[in-house]
Amino acid sequence: MRQVEDALAYQCRAYFDDDDLPSSCSSSLREEEKAEAANVECRTKVIDWTFSIVEFCGFDRDTVFVATSFADRFLSLRTEEARHYLRDRKRFQLLFLTSLHVAVKVREQASMDCPLLSRLSRGTYEAHEFVDCERMLLHGLDWRVNGPTTMDFVHTLMLLLPKDGVGPSVAGEILERARKQSRLAATNSKVLVTKQSVVALAAVYNAVETISLCELPSRQRSGFLRAVEEATDNDFAHESVTEARVWLWEISNAAFCSHPLRQNEEIHPGKDISDVQAKGVTEGAKIISPVCISRLSVSRNRSY
Repeated sequence: MRQVEDALAYQCRAYFDDDDLPSSCSSSLREEEKAEAANVECRTKVIDWTFSIVEFCGFDRDTVFVATSFADRFLSLRTEEARHYLRDRKRFQLLFLTSLHVAVKVREQASMDCPLLSRLSRGTYEAHEFVDCERMLLHGLDWRVNGPTTMDFVHTLMLLLPKDGVGPSVAGEILERARKQSRLAATNSKVLVTKQSVVALAAVYNAVETISLCELPSRQRSGFLRAVEEATDNDFAHESVTEARVWLWEISNAAFCSHPLRQNEEIHPGKDISDVQAKGVTEGAKIISPVCISRLSVSRNRSY
């Protein structure tokens, strides 16, 4: 998985920093162009929106990580097509929604056709626009749609958790806490320049630190972390992992403290974060989505 991650085709970059984009150009550029261009905040809101969609539709939340990977990799291409989607917020949103459409095809046993996508946008986009965008997206990705995501690495690391002395509820809690931190990371633009495997390592380590010794005894805890280091050939004390851990704690604290009942609180190693919610998911869905997704239904065509 890490070899695939390191391949050039799966690399992302901080595409919002491009000098020729309206969001990063000087004040001499027309304000209208700056207002139309996508920016970091747009990315955060549209990813929150896609999480809302998959949660309503009953899809696996990990599918959003796949969709985000598609969109970020495409936008990282130094092509005129990629810049075209960065210069227009409407097309930027279209790309992420189309990426979700493709991700559902790849990872789910369900139907999410173009007419439904058009309804999700309340007619903002026609069905043919999703078809055209999908064709451009897949061509830009060179049909490479099975790259590893943060949650793919997290699931793999969780296989190393000792079965002896660790109940399934504890394993599920570690996984869920790592997923919540990974979700917050996905909406943060810093993830564009951070390896998915590093984010996964940091999220798992942070999640383990929030589990009490009663639930995860020292022997199993140290054995698990040691197994992870040996399997990944990566030290948790490595600078990249340490920086990622601190970054995840910072954005987790921001999300935790944004809750009206938890002002001025912080989460830290040893503190229970089982009920921390990703910041602004509901608000983001309302701001970005042209339609309330709770009004829609999804038809499922399962094949077994």
